[in-house]
Amino acid sequence: MRSWQKAIAIAMAMVASGGVTAAWAQVGPSSHNTGPATAAPRPASRDLGAGTTEDRYVGITPCRLADTRLGSGPVQPGTLHAFAVRGSGGLFAGQGGKPGGCGIPLSASSIEGTITAVAASGTGFLRVFPTGSPPPTATFLNYIAGFNPTNTGALTLGPAEDSLGVQVFGSSTQVVVDVVGYFVKPLAAVVSGDGTLSRGSRVVSSVLVAPGAYNVGFDRNISSCAFTADVGVTGNSGDISGEATTSVSSSDATKVFVRTNDSAGTQTSKPFHLVVTC
Repeated sequence: MRSWQKAIAIAMAMVASGGVTAAWAQVGPSSHNTGPATAAPRPASRDLGAGTTEDRYVGITPCRLADTRLGSGPVQPGTLHAFAVRGSGGLFAGQGGKPGGCGIPLSASSIEGTITAVAASGTGFLRVFPTGSPPPTATFLNYIAGFNPTNTGALTLGPAEDSLGVQVFGSSTQVVVDVVGYFVKPLAAVVSGDGTLSRGSRVVSSVLVAPGAYNVGFDRNISSCAFTADVGVTGNSGDISGEATTSVSSSDATKVFVRTNDSAGTQTSKPFHLVVTC
């Protein structure tokens, strides 16, 4: 075996055994071993990336949203039956659920729900979907007379007050809906130095009110929440050193006031990434 072939074989064996942690340069008949290869430069950024729009799951004590045995009666084949999920009010008792609802916030995008077909009159299947959208072709649950099957899954909600649609095919059945948790988008914003919202989640406004001073508005009261802001976002070509401080806006409980400083502590307009935790 030639010397360069031996070098490659030894290096590959060391990597496979975990004995090498540094990068190594290619060695061949006409090349020279120049030592560890230089790693790719790390982006100068503290951006949290796509996580600003990912849903966060919140588990709750299992709670009954609806039971047609106590409400409207069996769901008939081919008809759309819509159930209330978010908020509170008289709709929940009227649909056989817990009076006042299960504490699902208006900002919830979907729920982890359990649906049971009870006392079916015969064979059939059931589909679940957000109201305002066409029924899917996928089946959520199959049922037969004399057996009460249950299925659990993540169920997307529509924008209406009655946000969860159920449609049955085949034979009529009573329907029970329980919820064990919900998904909600976090409160976050990536803001440019001029106050422009680069991207965000549940942000309704972003304004530069003075050099280095910003108001970022969200879709809920955030006065009892915690705020974290960091200077510097992906794509910024200028100086990203400095710091950011946050507080609730003195004029609006849905807004966070952010002040950015340069490394010398002087208030200066800087891009920043803001996360609100409630």
